[in-house]
Amino acid sequence: MGLRRRPARRARAPARPRREDGRQAGADLSPLGMADRRNRYLAMADDGAVYMGMDTVSLWAATPDEALEKLTTPIRPEAGR
Repeated sequence: MGLRRRPARRARAPARPRREDGRQAGADLSPLGMADRRNRYLAMADDGAVYMGMDTVSLWAATPDEALEKLTTPIRPEAGR
């Protein structure tokens, strides 16, 4: 009888915004995905505002266009060259 190794489990962040986060944002939130090396999630409200959160939620971008610009703009301008 050999010993069996169990695969290591990764800690998971919540896949969806919690109800409390929606209440804190004052809107119903729909999940968009993970950000910040999977330490935070992005969620969108019905009006198009994008929120970022984990323990607390905050407005990240007022419009979907602004959120897309933030996601695609390099942090360091010289890194995009």
